[in-house]
Amino acid sequence: MTTLAIHNPATGDKIADLPVDTAQSVATKAAAARAAQPVWAATPLTTRKACIEKFRAGVVRDLASLAATMTRETGKPIKMSRNELNGLLGRIDFFLEEIELSVATETVYDEGGMTEQIQHTPLGVVANISAWNYPWFVGCNVIVPALLTGNAVLYKPSEYAAMTGLEIARLLHEAGVPRDVMVCLVGAGEVGTALLAQQIDGVFFTGSVATGQRIAQAVGGRFIKLQLELGGKDPTYVADDADRKAAAESLADGAMYNTGQSCCSVERIYVHEKIHDDFVKHFVETVKGFKAGDPMSDDTYIGAITRAPQLDVLDAQVADAQGQGRHVAGRWCAQARPRQLVPTHGVQQREPHHGADARRKLRPHHRHPESVGRRRRPSS
Repeated sequence: MTTLAIHNPATGDKIADLPVDTAQSVATKAAAARAAQPVWAATPLTTRKACIEKFRAGVVRDLASLAATMTRETGKPIKMSRNELNGLLGRIDFFLEEIELSVATETVYDEGGMTEQIQHTPLGVVANISAWNYPWFVGCNVIVPALLTGNAVLYKPSEYAAMTGLEIARLLHEAGVPRDVMVCLVGAGEVGTALLAQQIDGVFFTGSVATGQRIAQAVGGRFIKLQLELGGKDPTYVADDADRKAAAESLADGAMYNTGQSCCSVERIYVHEKIHDDFVKHFVETVKGFKAGDPMSDDTYIGAITRAPQLDVLDAQVADAQGQGRHVAGRWCAQARPRQLVPTHGVQQREPHHGADARRKLRPHHRHPESVGRRRRPSS
């Protein structure tokens, strides 16, 4: 049996070996989901809601251990893991509150004996290929509304958050969701490829642009529901009338929360020339106060880089900046692989500017999405 080795990115220690799905097991589970979905769709909405309410209660009950699992396999600071789970509770509440209105039949015309209505029916079997940086938040953004609206879910968590994916499935099964309706598939890219080869009615993916393009090419000719949330470049402009200290503090947090590994982090900062130097001073002071260390410690702000290959990318960015004569306002510390990358002061790149603007690139990146509201409704 092939297994997936799970390592703690902060220490390099192996923490688990998980059985990996094969193309055959994916096909078998997809067929079972297809057979189970109509029964789940016919289950009263009140019953489906009750399952999600029990799932929410399970998250609350097991929150400490769930946070620890997420931190051990992704390197996310433990306090931020708890933040993600606590933020998820409000998201679940939102879905529970909105579901009845969202799927209610809409009468758009009723006159002269003719009635026209819009009815919302489940897509059927949906694939959710999810991200590792916020596995609970990103995964459940699809899983919860999909189940509430009567769909079966084939869920492939990232191989960097597979243990968390299995925990999500465990709690849903304990809450009463049938095992063939909520299926967790374990593995890397080849399992995702096998999943896309199945008869599915929708694909929901969060991840890189390159993988999103491959998914779009794989399913584009099928005319099924496709939702892609892909990486981007998120700039911020600091105007000359901004509170320099407040702006610096909020943008430092926005760039480096979750060790810069968030979907909507601040990746570029443009600062008005009149306040540039003062802004940078406050920014560096803020980052100096970020404590790097053991992700399991409550006072750690900078934890581990989850994916080891990203360390080379970050090292190359620093080298490139220095090669162009940029000033490094601090230092980057890297431990032996698997290692932590610790941005103690950030990286400042200064380019010649014209008029009011000066460009700053501060690495790494990202803001915490537990504060960002999104609506996702996998129904048609």
